Formats: sequence, structure tokens, C-alpha cells
Amino acid sequence: MAKKIKVDGGAKAALDLLTGLDPDNREGVLKKMAEIDPDLTQALVANLIDIDDLTKMTMKMMQDFLKRVDQSELVLALKLSNPQTQNFFLEKANRSLVLELKETLSGPKVSKSKCLEARDSVISLIKEMCEEGSLVLNSNDEYV
Repeated sequence: MAKKIKVDGGAKAALDLLTGLDPDNREGVLKKMAEIDPDLTQALVANLIDIDDLTKMTMKMMQDFLKRVDQSELVLALKLSNPQTQNFFLEKANRSLVLELKETLSGPKVSKSKCLEARDSVISLIKEMCEEGSLVLNSNDEYV
């Protein structure tokens, strides 16, 4: 299991760059990095934050997150997420968000750049909340 690396300096810059890439490009970069330095790559992967990590939230965390996130941005960001993440919000989010999400997912197409911009904004909030400790997305954490 990869250890969490101290996220400062070069490691923080690498994580920020990787987080900003779309999933396909990120996967390609990580494969090339793994050929050069598998241990570092594994450590970086363990520290990456992605929109799909939101499925690891508790209900309390979700309530706090939904109070702070721009729901229009969240819905656009979720267009780029995997179906499990979309279903997580469809099943657990408040009614207004569920309606907006259903409408956006089944409605007219939206530019990918607009969705990527929204995703970046949502990921910035996720990082901020993780640093504050109000959001914990490590599925290996135990709650006591």
C-alpha cells in the first residue's frame, strides 16, 4: 500500500498538475511516470483527489459539502464523473440537486471545457475542505 507523501513543493505541484488533467490524459501520464519511478507514482496516486472520491463522504460530510459547493458547478462536474458517482448523488442528494442533475445528464450537450472548468472549481473546494478536516475521502480511514 502506498504511503501518503508530504504534499508540498514538487509533490504538491505534481499533484496539482495531475488533478487538473482529464482522466484519460492523467492515466497516460501516470503510466509513463510508473515506468520511471513506480514508488513515487504509487505515492502520488494515493494522494490524488478526484470528483469520484466524493462517494466516500458520510452523510454529514455531504450536507456540509452541499452547503458550500455551487450546485450548478457540481452538476456540470458530475457530467464528467463515472456513473457510480452520478448515482451516489441521485440517491443521496437533496431533491433540488437531484432534479438539476437528472435534467443536466439527460438534457442538451454542454461543452467539455465548461464541465472541466466546473470540475476544477469543485475539486478546489474538495481540497480546501480536506485540508480543513471537514471532508475525509480516504476510504481506509476508520471512524471512532
